[in-house]
Amino acid sequence: MMNKLRLYCGIALILLASGLAAQSSDRTITIIRGYDDPFRISIVPFTWDGPGSAPSEFSEIVEANLERTGQFDPLPRDQMRSWPTRRESMVFREWRLLNQDYVVIGRAQPRDDNRVEITYELYDPYSERRLLGRSVTGDRDQWRQLAHRASDAIYEEITGVRGVFSTKIAYVAIEQTGSGRSHTLYVADADGFNEEPWFESERPLMSPAWSPDARQIAFVTFAPDGSSEVRILDLDSGNVRIVAERQGAINSAPAFSPDGRRLAFTSSRDGAANIYVMDLSNGRLQQVTRHWAIDTEPDWLDNNTLVYTSGRSGRPQIYRLRIGSDNAERLTFDGRYNARPRVAESGNRIVMVHNDGDGYNIATMDLNNRVLQVLTGNPQDEAPSLAPNGSMVVYASTQGGTSRLAWVSIDGMVENVMPSRFGNVREPAWSPFTY
Repeated sequence: MMNKLRLYCGIALILLASGLAAQSSDRTITIIRGYDDPFRISIVPFTWDGPGSAPSEFSEIVEANLERTGQFDPLPRDQMRSWPTRRESMVFREWRLLNQDYVVIGRAQPRDDNRVEITYELYDPYSERRLLGRSVTGDRDQWRQLAHRASDAIYEEITGVRGVFSTKIAYVAIEQTGSGRSHTLYVADADGFNEEPWFESERPLMSPAWSPDARQIAFVTFAPDGSSEVRILDLDSGNVRIVAERQGAINSAPAFSPDGRRLAFTSSRDGAANIYVMDLSNGRLQQVTRHWAIDTEPDWLDNNTLVYTSGRSGRPQIYRLRIGSDNAERLTFDGRYNARPRVAESGNRIVMVHNDGDGYNIATMDLNNRVLQVLTGNPQDEAPSLAPNGSMVVYASTQGGTSRLAWVSIDGMVENVMPSRFGNVREPAWSPFTY
């Protein structure tokens, strides 16, 4: 199938039925940019082979996932000539007449012990070949997760890139209360649904960062005296522990090493703000940078190399340093401000906040050729975090005084925004793969 990824401008709305436990409402994701010739795909409504009704519409979730990438153009149901659920009922000529590149069919049925089984198949109507056929099983309350797993497989079969629909996003929601502001650390599905609160504070929360096994989140809180603390949340137990604190000092911007054994963070415990690395098995600290300027926002290129933001050149720029060395290498020269570097899982690309005089935007740099590409054009974008497959960047965008989550593709060709039921949403962090 020919590559169909060329730019278009336009607005499309994906109306998603909310899966919030707290309330039932529609969630609208606005696609600001996408591709001008996306894959045409039909997600035929799945049948429910059981009593009563299905927990939710499985095919709608898959359709919304694929459409949100900007790479797929699902056929509306009222334009489908039939709704087959098995190969023997497929009339491939119908789908060719509708110019469909792919067709997904399937069915769901209940199993014992409140479980469900979903069977889905992906077809090429031109070759009339089945490209993919799988079954997934889970509890009834895992309906959305099963749909995300199917979406991952379908996306990978068509694009050759592993899907990230089953991953999670952590973020901080800020809400006005009667006594002031409430700051809550949430974890949600990658599409924004199934959000779950994990930690709440009257004081600011910042910089959530995932462990490589997606079982822990490091984040920053503030003590009553105004000093900041680094804490780690264990998602299995719900326990939270302080790992870095010092009265009157800055402790911030945590980042787990790729092997999960160490935590890099910024601390002013000895005066200037420098970068330290903690061995999480024994709490032993190693000071990595020693400079009077502010060194902050570290991330790991590998288990022995960091990238970080430093003001040592007079303005915030991004540097690279091998742990144990004093030879910091400046990576960014384009623009007067480059900060908050985040490393792709491949280790050959970073994303950052960039300002060349026209506002704070999200940018990316290929570390092999040092070419910097600006991905967004909003006045105030911040806190970028890469999807584990390297295809998308989630970030916080502030417009009209409200901060909300947005996504942009790594080539800058697809951008979408998801409104939130919260007043302000900031500090997103995309999880690693969860399976």
